[in-house]
Amino acid sequence: MIILYSLCLGLLGSTIVAFFAYILQALTLSGCVALMIVGAFAFTFAPSGSWLLLFLFFGSSLLIHRLKNLSKKIPSQQLDNSGTIRNGKQVFANSTPFLLACIAYFFTKEMYWLIACGSTLAGAAADTWSSEVGALSKKAPRNILDFRREKPGSSGAVSILGTWAAVFASLLIAGSFYLLVRLFHPTIVSGYFFILPLLCGFSDSLIDSVLGATLQAKYLCIVCGKKTEKRNHHGQPALLVHGFRWLTNDGVNFLSGLLTLALSIILTLWFY
Repeated sequence: MIILYSLCLGLLGSTIVAFFAYILQALTLSGCVALMIVGAFAFTFAPSGSWLLLFLFFGSSLLIHRLKNLSKKIPSQQLDNSGTIRNGKQVFANSTPFLLACIAYFFTKEMYWLIACGSTLAGAAADTWSSEVGALSKKAPRNILDFRREKPGSSGAVSILGTWAAVFASLLIAGSFYLLVRLFHPTIVSGYFFILPLLCGFSDSLIDSVLGATLQAKYLCIVCGKKTEKRNHHGQPALLVHGFRWLTNDGVNFLSGLLTLALSIILTLWFY
């Protein structure tokens, strides 16, 4: 009964947030529905207060996106990989690992699941910030594996500006998570509740880039001859030239989140 009450209350709060996100054109209709579901489950199962991190992540990402769009330094020839408005798949891809950690901690009360809650969201924020801010870099990014120059927006490419953005995003989420744990669980908190999410958050952005450079599907448009991450371009099916057809950018985000979740558990069991 308490869980049902919490789900309803969380759904109400996340519906209000989703409504304003839709008005601001930050989410599609499917993105709003996904945020409502994610918000309801986060409010119900997330450790005390840490569900606020979810909205800190989405809010900060929206702010970064808006500031990027106001800048005139955005490269004009970015890889055509995704829209600027978040849809349901993108919301679920970024938040599902966090929800898994929250639900696992709710039923087990194991510390490694609690730390994983902070680590997964720090990772999602780091990856999002690095992509958004990295687009403002004056220099073309380099492939994370062979360091060749890539087009701005290419999955698997990194820049110094984007890397620093990932660091600051990890700091924001990890620091906020540490303060929340210190507030609600003062008897168990330690420096590991900040250090491990910080390390795992930054690692997520690197993992995401490696997966993007090695496994993610990339196509060649038969009309314009440009590389894209969309299966269809200019109304025509594009040719698969790299990676696995089933692994999209959303899939990479989800997979990197799961790997970050596993990394957080391993490091916690090793150090804590």
